[in-house]
Amino acid sequence: MKLDPILTKASRLARKKKYESAIRTLEPEVMRFRGSFRYYYILGASCLYAGNYSGALTYFRSAYDAKKKPDPLAILGLAVLHLRRNETDRAIDYYLEALEIDPKNRLAKKAMKIIRKNAGTDTFLSWLESGRLHKLFPSIPFPGFSAKSIFAFISILLVLCVITFGLLVQFNVIAFRKYSKQGIEEFFLTDIETNGFVEDGGDYNYNFENLADALKYYEDALWCFNDDKNEMAKTKLNRILYSNAPDTLKNKAQILKDFLLEEKPGFHNLTERISYSEINADPLLYEGVNVLWEGTAVNVIASDNSTEFFLQIDYNPFSGEAATWQGWLVQVIFNEYKEVYTDRPVGVLGKIKIEDHHFRIEGINLRQEGQLRNN
Repeated sequence: MKLDPILTKASRLARKKKYESAIRTLEPEVMRFRGSFRYYYILGASCLYAGNYSGALTYFRSAYDAKKKPDPLAILGLAVLHLRRNETDRAIDYYLEALEIDPKNRLAKKAMKIIRKNAGTDTFLSWLESGRLHKLFPSIPFPGFSAKSIFAFISILLVLCVITFGLLVQFNVIAFRKYSKQGIEEFFLTDIETNGFVEDGGDYNYNFENLADALKYYEDALWCFNDDKNEMAKTKLNRILYSNAPDTLKNKAQILKDFLLEEKPGFHNLTERISYSEINADPLLYEGVNVLWEGTAVNVIASDNSTEFFLQIDYNPFSGEAATWQGWLVQVIFNEYKEVYTDRPVGVLGKIKIEDHHFRIEGINLRQEGQLRNN
C-alpha cells in the first residue's frame, strides 16, 4: 500500500508525543481524507493523548463508522473515553465488541480485568484519578516504511548479523549453552504459562512491569537449578510467588520450588553460603532457602521431640580469635531432641522460615565438633 506523506508525518509526530503538531497537520485535511479510517484514527488518538477528549470522541466515532466491520482500535478508543467518565456499562459493551472481533486483544482483556475487580468501588475511582488510565489508551499507529526502505534495511541487517556472528564465534565470545540437568524438561514453561498479564495494582511484595520481566526471573531460576545453585533458584522463584505475576506462572514456580525443597542438604554439600545480613534485608525473598551459620547457642529449651535456642552469629567461633558479636540473634527450632552445649561453638544447618515478617531457622542438623568451613 502506498504511504500517504500527510498521514506518515502526523503518525511520526504523534509517536514523538508532539500531539498538537499532529492535530494541526491533520485537521486542515478533513475533506481530503473523508471516510478514511487511518486519518480519523490517528487524529482521534492524537486528541486522546493530548487531553482533548471531546475531539477524540468525535474522531473515534468517525473511525468506527469508516469500516463496514468496526476496527478494534477505534472501539478501544471509544471504550476508554466512556471508562474515563466512569460509564462502565458502556465501556464494557465496547470492550466485549473488541474481544468478539479479536479474542486475543491484550488491551481489552486488561481493561475487563480491571473493571471486574474494581468497578463501582472507591478503589476504582482512585485508580481513575491516579492517571493510570493512559495504560488503556490504544496505541498510535506506526508510520510505516516503504517497500524499498524495508528491503534495504533487511539487507543491511542480515549482512551485519552474519559478520557479527562470525566474529563472535571466531573469538569464542558465543557459547552454545544448553540445559544439561536430567529431568529439567519437566519444569519448562508451556504456551499457557508464557501468556497472560501481570496484575495492575494490588498489594504485592514485588512488582513486575510486564510479563517478560517475570518470565526472565523464571528462566534465571531454571539456569540456577541447571547449575546446581538451588538456593539462588529459590530466591528467583520467591520473587515470582510473592509478586503480581500471573497465577499460571506462579503455579509453575511453586512446582519447581517444591521440588527443590525436597532436597536434604548436608554440611559438606551446601556450597552456596548466604549471610545473615542478606536475609535480614529482605527475608521473604529467602523463604525456604538453606543456610549454614556458625555461632554459639543461648537460651536452650529441649524436650523429647523438640529443641529450641537462639544462635548468636556474626563471628567465626572456630577461628581461635575473640568473638566480635554484634547482637545478631536468630531463633532455631528442631522438631526433635538435639543435645546442644552452650559452652562451645555450634554450626547450624537449616531452612529459613518466615513468621509475622520475621525469620527463623527450621533446623536440619547441627554440629559442635571439628571446624566448619567459613561463610
